[in-house]
Amino acid sequence: AMSKGYDVDDQTAALKVFDIEKQKAVALNALPQRGRTSPQFKQFYKSDLCDTYIGAVLDHFAALIRIEDLAKARLSEKGGNVHPSEEELHAANSLESTMKEVSTYYCYTVLKYSRYQ
Repeated sequence: AMSKGYDVDDQTAALKVFDIEKQKAVALNALPQRGRTSPQFKQFYKSDLCDTYIGAVLDHFAALIRIEDLAKARLSEKGGNVHPSEEELHAANSLESTMKEVSTYYCYTVLKYSRYQ
C-alpha cells in the first residue's frame, strides 16, 4: 500500500522505479549467513506479509519526508508562518496512520514468525 496523500501517478512512477524483489535480495545478502538460514526467516522473506511490511515502512518514510518538506517550506516563506497549512495537517495525519500500519504489520510478523512461544 502506498502512502495516502500522493496521487496515483506518483505511486505508479514509484512502483516502476522500485523493484521490491531486487531490494529484498540486496538486504538478504547483507545479512550474516546465520541469520539467513533460519526457517522462520526464510518463510517470512518469501511471504506477502514481508512485502506488505516493507511497503508500510516505505509509506511511513515517504510521509515523514513529506511532512518535513512541507514544514521546511512553510518556515522558509517570507515572514515564516508558524501555523501549519491544511496540507501539512493532512500529512501529519498520514504520518500517524502509516506508523499504525508499520506497528500492526510488525506485530503480525512477530506473532507469526518469531520463536516467542
